[in-house]
Amino acid sequence: MQPAASVRHTQIAVAVDIGGTFTDLVAASGDGAIRTGKALSTPGHLSTGVLEVLDQAVEPGDSVDFFVHGTTAGLNALLEHRFAPVGLLTTKGFRDVYEIGRANRPAMYDLHYHRPPPLVPRRHRLEVMERMSATGEVLEPLDEDSVIAAVDTLAAQGIKSVAVVFLHSYRNPIHELQCEEIILGRHPDLSISLSHRIANEWREFERTSTTAITPPSRRRCAPTWRSSTTGFRRGASRRAFTSCSRTAV
Repeated sequence: MQPAASVRHTQIAVAVDIGGTFTDLVAASGDGAIRTGKALSTPGHLSTGVLEVLDQAVEPGDSVDFFVHGTTAGLNALLEHRFAPVGLLTTKGFRDVYEIGRANRPAMYDLHYHRPPPLVPRRHRLEVMERMSATGEVLEPLDEDSVIAAVDTLAAQGIKSVAVVFLHSYRNPIHELQCEEIILGRHPDLSISLSHRIANEWREFERTSTTAITPPSRRRCAPTWRSSTTGFRRGASRRAFTSCSRTAV
């Protein structure tokens, strides 16, 4: 009786990108070997294309140490304004930082230039009483009542996603964390993005704008991401590879 053939176990890192036409995969093993996969993207069920390229490149017994996933679906939704309204909570006095930006004019001498409208209109940008110094010292404690009033207003307007961007939270995120706790206590179904988690660095406009686009991108991509990783971890593709230990999107 012939002994069963041993299955080679290779630790690999996998990257998948979903484009408008094709879904592409690149896998790299520790010894530098590269594998690739390509399949047609499947609109409406984008995870199908992901699992198909996994079938092409991942071998039985492979140990996937890292799985990173990118897609243009979120970017397309932003460019086409196909996303649900987003709310923004910020420190009192900084409501318009997001719209003022750096005051740059891409066409300095074009008298007919008009700045594109912000993704979060002013009526959905509300202020909260709190203040943190540039060194992370609490100058004014977070006012819970102002958080409740602001988030209740956004919820009444039909907002399902909220970005929280407080001044200097990259130095001390305690107020953003407290705000998240308050919001979830009153509106547990709201999706919350905290700026110190999204872009933990100085410069208020850049941190605000990056955090503001996260909720619509997340809501647009989350179903694909969940179905892809669920199928991935359960071995829904035909290859019997082991579960992934780290994922990113």
